[in-house]
Amino acid sequence: MSRKTNTSDISQAGNNNLYIGQNTPNPCTASTRVSVNIPNGNGKLVLLDSNGIALREYPICSGDKSLSIDTSNLPKGVFLYYAE
Repeated sequence: MSRKTNTSDISQAGNNNLYIGQNTPNPCTASTRVSVNIPNGNGKLVLLDSNGIALREYPICSGDKSLSIDTSNLPKGVFLYYAE
Protein backbone atom coordinates (compact mmCIF):
# COMPACT_ATOMS: atom_id res chain seq x y z
CA MET A 1 0.00 0.00 0.00
CA SER A 2 2.68 2.42 -1.05
CA ARG A 3 1.76 5.91 -2.20
CA LYS A 4 3.94 8.85 -3.24
CA THR A 5 2.85 12.45 -2.78
CA ASN A 6 3.80 15.22 -5.16
CA THR A 7 3.11 18.95 -5.31
CA SER A 8 -0.09 18.51 -7.34
CA ASP A 9 -1.47 16.34 -4.50
CA ILE A 10 -0.80 19.19 -2.08
CA SER A 11 -2.46 21.75 -4.37
CA GLN A 12 -5.53 19.59 -4.80
CA ALA A 13 -5.74 19.05 -1.04
CA GLY A 14 -5.67 22.82 -0.54
CA ASN A 15 -8.64 23.21 -2.87
CA ASN A 16 -10.69 20.89 -0.62
CA ASN A 17 -9.54 22.69 2.55
CA LEU A 18 -7.97 19.49 3.84
CA TYR A 19 -5.39 20.36 6.47
CA ILE A 20 -2.63 18.17 7.91
CA GLY A 21 -0.39 19.80 10.49
CA GLN A 22 3.17 19.05 11.57
CA ASN A 23 3.42 16.37 14.22
CA THR A 24 4.55 17.45 17.70
CA PRO A 25 6.84 16.64 19.33
CA ASN A 26 9.16 16.02 16.43
CA PRO A 27 11.21 13.92 16.74
CA CYS A 28 9.08 11.76 18.99
CA THR A 29 9.93 8.82 21.22
CA ALA A 30 6.72 7.26 22.56
CA SER A 31 3.90 9.28 20.99
CA THR A 32 3.15 12.28 18.84
CA ARG A 33 0.11 14.38 17.86
CA VAL A 34 -1.02 15.47 14.40
CA SER A 35 -3.62 18.16 13.77
CA VAL A 36 -5.97 17.37 10.88
CA ASN A 37 -9.07 18.94 9.40
CA ILE A 38 -11.33 17.18 6.93
CA PRO A 39 -14.22 19.57 6.26
CA ASN A 40 -16.68 17.09 4.71
CA GLY A 41 -17.00 13.35 5.19
CA ASN A 42 -14.55 10.95 6.74
CA GLY A 43 -11.05 9.90 5.89
CA LYS A 44 -7.98 8.32 7.33
CA LEU A 45 -4.43 9.20 8.24
CA VAL A 46 -1.89 6.61 7.07
CA LEU A 47 1.44 6.23 8.88
CA LEU A 48 4.32 5.01 6.70
CA ASP A 49 7.90 3.96 7.35
CA SER A 50 10.75 5.58 5.40
CA ASN A 51 10.36 2.94 2.65
CA GLY A 52 6.73 3.94 2.04
CA ILE A 53 5.30 0.83 3.72
CA ALA A 54 2.01 1.52 5.53
CA LEU A 55 2.32 0.71 9.24
CA ARG A 56 -1.01 1.91 10.61
CA GLU A 57 -4.20 3.65 9.59
CA TYR A 58 -6.21 6.01 11.80
CA PRO A 59 -9.82 6.88 10.93
CA ILE A 60 -10.67 10.59 10.87
CA CYS A 61 -14.19 12.04 11.13
CA SER A 62 -14.96 15.41 9.57
CA GLY A 63 -13.92 18.52 11.46
CA ASP A 64 -10.82 19.63 13.36
CA LYS A 65 -9.05 16.83 15.19
CA SER A 66 -5.84 16.32 17.10
CA LEU A 67 -4.83 12.72 16.50
CA SER A 68 -2.59 10.94 19.00
CA ILE A 69 -0.20 8.40 17.48
CA ASP A 70 1.50 5.82 19.71
CA THR A 71 4.98 5.11 18.34
CA SER A 72 6.31 3.19 21.35
CA ASN A 73 5.82 -0.22 19.65
CA LEU A 74 7.29 0.82 16.30
CA PRO A 75 10.94 0.49 15.27
CA LYS A 76 12.96 3.69 15.59
CA GLY A 77 13.27 5.70 12.43
CA VAL A 78 11.66 8.27 10.20
CA PHE A 79 7.90 8.15 9.73
CA LEU A 80 5.76 9.81 7.07
CA TYR A 81 2.02 10.31 6.99
CA TYR A 82 -0.71 11.43 4.67
CA ALA A 83 -4.48 11.83 4.86
CA GLU A 84 -7.09 10.76 2.37
